[in-house]
Amino acid sequence: MPLKEELPKEIQQFLFEQGLKDEDIHIALQSDLDEEGKFSPTWLIATKERLLVLKDGSNPKILHSLSLKDYGFFKAEVGIGGGFFAAHSDGKERRLLRFSTATARKFQVAATALVKLAQEGSIPEDILAEEEKRKVCPKCGFPVDPVSGICAHCSPKGAVVRRLLSYIKPYYPTIMILVSLLLLGTAFDVISPLVNRNLIDSALVVRQPTPTDVRLTLLKAYVLLMLGLGIGSMLLNIFQQRINAFLGQTVLYDIRRQLFEHLQFLSVSYYDKRQVGAVMSRVTQDTSSLQEFLGWHIPFLVSQLVLLLGMGVVMISLNWKLALLVLVPTPIVAYLTRTIGRTIHRLFHRVWDRWSKVIAVLNSALSGIRVVKAFAQEEREASRFRQRAYDLTQNTIWAEQLWATYMPPLFFLLGSTPLLIWYFGGKQYILNPNQISFGTLQAFISYTFMILGPIRAVTQVINWLNRALAAAERIFEILDTPPEVLDAEDAIPMPRIQGKVEFRNVTFGYDRFLPVLHNVSFEVQPGEIIGLVGRSGAGKTTIINLICRFYEAQEGQVLIDGVDIRKIKLKDLRSQIAIVPQDAYVFAGTVRENIAYGKPDATLEEIIEAAKAANAHEFIMNLPYGYDTPIGERGVMISGGERQRIAIARAILKDPRILILDEATSLVDTETEKQIQEALDRLMKGRTVFAIAHRLSTLSNAHRLIVIEDGRIAEMGTHKELLKKKGIYYQLVKLQREMSRLVAIGV
Repeated sequence: MPLKEELPKEIQQFLFEQGLKDEDIHIALQSDLDEEGKFSPTWLIATKERLLVLKDGSNPKILHSLSLKDYGFFKAEVGIGGGFFAAHSDGKERRLLRFSTATARKFQVAATALVKLAQEGSIPEDILAEEEKRKVCPKCGFPVDPVSGICAHCSPKGAVVRRLLSYIKPYYPTIMILVSLLLLGTAFDVISPLVNRNLIDSALVVRQPTPTDVRLTLLKAYVLLMLGLGIGSMLLNIFQQRINAFLGQTVLYDIRRQLFEHLQFLSVSYYDKRQVGAVMSRVTQDTSSLQEFLGWHIPFLVSQLVLLLGMGVVMISLNWKLALLVLVPTPIVAYLTRTIGRTIHRLFHRVWDRWSKVIAVLNSALSGIRVVKAFAQEEREASRFRQRAYDLTQNTIWAEQLWATYMPPLFFLLGSTPLLIWYFGGKQYILNPNQISFGTLQAFISYTFMILGPIRAVTQVINWLNRALAAAERIFEILDTPPEVLDAEDAIPMPRIQGKVEFRNVTFGYDRFLPVLHNVSFEVQPGEIIGLVGRSGAGKTTIINLICRFYEAQEGQVLIDGVDIRKIKLKDLRSQIAIVPQDAYVFAGTVRENIAYGKPDATLEEIIEAAKAANAHEFIMNLPYGYDTPIGERGVMISGGERQRIAIARAILKDPRILILDEATSLVDTETEKQIQEALDRLMKGRTVFAIAHRLSTLSNAHRLIVIEDGRIAEMGTHKELLKKKGIYYQLVKLQREMSRLVAIGV
């Protein structure tokens, strides 16, 4: 994504007349809309000192001209169908040009680049590095995954297979036992046709006159031997299947455990870009595919290859000419296998992608089933599911039909091999019985039919391998995604923090080119209660996210007790922060388990004490089983206020040094709010508290209020100080009082 696009000759000449040379220009981007929103090219031109907006055409003209140093920041606001590029100075916005959605991204990047250009006089080279890296694969030019940067088109298949096989490496002793059983079973299978040959030649179709009683004795002996071989093969097969089951399920456990553990440590930003259902499908559906491949297909393939090798050796020793006839279809089979393999792989990759979308819709609809029913949207959700399921069905049909079209001709080629043996072997037996006995011919026919199984297994490898590779690539995509927030190598332990919090010139955006916070600075002393005030989307929750280090500031520092938060061990930091959110999340366990979630080793006495402090003990004791009462998925068996008090009890038991209250009383009635507020007052004593509340009356006991406006600190002071100032806070209070008055009189 270059920030300097090629300028038309008319624009180049015009800029030259303005005294601007090509080397003076740092940014040159073309928009596809004019000021009225019509499709007409407009140019954004930036030098170290100036920013110009030019109308394109045979007679270019300057629409806007401004000095970079006069503007604090720039932004590209994207809406439906397009957006606008604006410059900001002293709280005032100046819109410079419009653009369509197709060109929005480059203007978002340009907004960040312009801030750097204005402040530092140049654009850092690394500002586009991540964007460029994630755009296309440098090897094949195909789009890469926007999150992991992995190209599914040209990922090395051999490396993926080797990585898959590494999961069975810890079980080498078990594998050696399995291989021994496979070799012994193969020996039994290879010997059986030889015994059958001897039975025919020695007891049934004899060349030399032999007494009847001898023939009957040989017949009995060979039949018993064949029975013994059959029983032995059956017992070996039982042991093999049991070991396969153990190996497959154990490997499945290892993969799922590793995948889930990695998901736990991935940063919050990863889940911002993913549907939960899509992630769930990788832990369930994709891992099951790998288990099937590693636990069943690979052992089966190994056994068939060993059998193929053993029978090949015996067949060559019996009659090398007939043995070569068995190999006639092999080149054709190999060619078809190679030709169609890549197509099947792409199709199955698409099938697994559609599977994840189906599970994502399923998870979304079932998780929000109450909202679905409340808004009578059952048919809408059913329609969404039908569409996703239809896409899955169609892609699966394409993949399976291609496989179904490929396999019958292949099996026909393989099935024609015994006909060659019957013809050429039978001809040899008829013309020269001394060269080949009937028993040997019959053994060859048996081997030929037996060898079809291993050959078919080899051809099935394409199907198995492509399914497994498609699943493995999706799993490894997660495992190869590094957490964005990690302990630094020189991170220090802080088992007991005091609670001093400082923001120093912090700039942050969930998308680095769309800042939410701009140069935010403030300092909070231990034990202070700070109220964060502002309109929705101003940046209050973002400040909380940075304190918890769910994300990391792109510029500036967040400090705890004077230490950069990135230098503190994550476990020490988060173990001393507690959050009471607007809609408290509780798990599908008992009341006791939920309260003790942050302190699993807490005693019942400690849990009860925390519940009493949270005004929760009374309602808990009225539940059917008291503290051992299951409260259902997301706490559906209790009210919202009761969930909130359980969340407060959880925070009290954790005994945090920093407490975050995010609209903790906004979803409850007045009486419940009073009980919750009493519990919060107890919880806040002696701790550093950050409280977000739209109901400003709940912040009356805060030591200071920080008013956030458009990602900047607009005002700071006590409740009384801000009212006297008659600024943004005063207007918010005035508006809320007016709304309360209207509600009171029933308007």
